[in-house]
Amino acid sequence: MRYILVHKKDWQENRIEKEILHHEYLHGKLHHSADILLVELFQVFCWFNPVLYFYKRAIRLNHEYQVDEQVLKHFNNAPRYQQLLLKQAVMPVRGLSHSFNFIHLKKRIRMISAKPHPLLITLKIALTVIFTGGLVFLFGEKTFAQQPSNKTLPAQRTNATSAKTDPEEFDKLASKVLTHSVKGKEYRFTSAETNRLGDLYMQMTPEEKAKQKFSLTPKKYGPYKANPPSKEQFESFKDPKMYGVWLDGKRVPNSVLSKYKHTDFANFWQSILLKNAAHYGQYKYHLELSTPAAFQAYVNETKKDTSRYLIGYRQETVEQIRAITR
Repeated sequence: MRYILVHKKDWQENRIEKEILHHEYLHGKLHHSADILLVELFQVFCWFNPVLYFYKRAIRLNHEYQVDEQVLKHFNNAPRYQQLLLKQAVMPVRGLSHSFNFIHLKKRIRMISAKPHPLLITLKIALTVIFTGGLVFLFGEKTFAQQPSNKTLPAQRTNATSAKTDPEEFDKLASKVLTHSVKGKEYRFTSAETNRLGDLYMQMTPEEKAKQKFSLTPKKYGPYKANPPSKEQFESFKDPKMYGVWLDGKRVPNSVLSKYKHTDFANFWQSILLKNAAHYGQYKYHLELSTPAAFQAYVNETKKDTSRYLIGYRQETVEQIRAITR
């Protein structure tokens, strides 16, 4: 960026025209190399973006326009400068030296010959202003500062009134998971019940949500994808001090896993036991293993489910359900 490299013999024999040297001097003075290097850096990381290649060519052409204009102002001889451009364009390029030839040479010569007409420039400016104003008018949107309102929000939309209005309904529905579960069978909420629970839960404050038996979140995806255990994971599940095992929803001793291989299971899910869990201290993780048939049944059931929320049981609730159903 600070040097102009030329052929030694051409320099000694004074065969390099002043216009050419001044042209290259201006490239360095205007830091055009920095622009090109910056675009090249972007291309390293965004090489797949074709826009950058066109953008680089446009930048280089604009650089040449800038320098051509300055050279003409300095030497004030447009015909001679055009001849020099044509002469340099047909000269052979030596090795790694910079070629004065440029893909848009024809455009540059036309630009040198062109004389800007004041009326045309004024017309272009006027059209730009009109076009910009039209875009602002078409796509502009009025906004108003929010004014204080004396209107009272509906009770069903405020967190402050939700707990006062519907806690009994939520508690009554939520308690079904314990009061309606029986030995060998856990109670499952219907889609309508899940949706109602979710609507009530969404209206609660964070403090109220923290007191509930479970949490509800809006569904954003379908059934879980299969997550089979690896061989190493499956071997670690046999440790009773680390894992409490449920196989297809039933509690089983860890020793039962010796009858299976890791490939016998389509999915596993685990969660760490909290201090208030019934089996805290007996093992560290609660583990659910599903055979392919059980997991497929879960997927089929999930596809039929029309509920809008997912229920996430808290660990103490899980332990209470296990105690009832076991």
